[in-house]
Amino acid sequence: MKQTLVNILFFSAIILQFSSCIETEVSPWNTKPIHVVFSVISPGKNVKVFLSDYDVTSDNNKPANNANIYISNDNSNWIKLERSEYDSLIFIDKQSNIVVEAGETYYLKVETTDKTILAQTSVPLKNSIITEVSCFKQSVDSFSQTILYTLQVKYILSSDKQTGSYLEVFGNKIGNNPELTGNLYQDNYFLVPFDSVNFDIKMITMDSNFKKYKISENINTHQYYERIDFNTIISNYGGVRPTFSNIENGIGLFGSFITSSFNVNTQLADK
Repeated sequence: MKQTLVNILFFSAIILQFSSCIETEVSPWNTKPIHVVFSVISPGKNVKVFLSDYDVTSDNNKPANNANIYISNDNSNWIKLERSEYDSLIFIDKQSNIVVEAGETYYLKVETTDKTILAQTSVPLKNSIITEVSCFKQSVDSFSQTILYTLQVKYILSSDKQTGSYLEVFGNKIGNNPELTGNLYQDNYFLVPFDSVNFDIKMITMDSNFKKYKISENINTHQYYERIDFNTIISNYGGVRPTFSNIENGIGLFGSFITSSFNVNTQLADK
């Protein structure tokens, strides 16, 4: 009995020790708006930054008035972005002065009326690559105009363990996990439209920030070309400090990725 009591006290002490290491901080946006910043840059893509002042009391996103956004690749020569004439939450590199290159580090600075927001990202240098793709036809659905295949993708992940990778087809991420592991992806229920017998599978290699963000929040944030739903980002934070955010003096993400492609011709695969 005495030994049992000792064991209980011992494990209780361990639980208390680990519990004391967990920091749950009440979010500052409970009482005032918080700056939300989101941008994922990539070589060959025009730079866009989404900026919002989110007010939880009214569940409303407002443009950050009198805000200026700058990006630099050396933390000294800053290029100013311009607010989009079509969406007041979006800032763009209208003149395409920012050339994103693999292996380079880029710095983000947002100046608002009350604070300066900072972040940085290092674009991955080494891409994960697709080595082989196989499609095995299962059935044809004339009503939905689709063909059901079993898809197998073999790949080699980047040697840079700080990065993460995922596959994208028809503009959408495939697979349930936030990043790939191993060397084979298989989907037994892969639908291909009749008019898309020839398509590309993209391998997206994320920087460490983008990787940590996707793992921690487990939401698909790659659709940055369109308006980001800031409510989705906020709701995933659950009213406490985000599991991951690399925005200083705000919340959100400044990340990057590189892309490689593998062309698939299902007509050749069917023969």
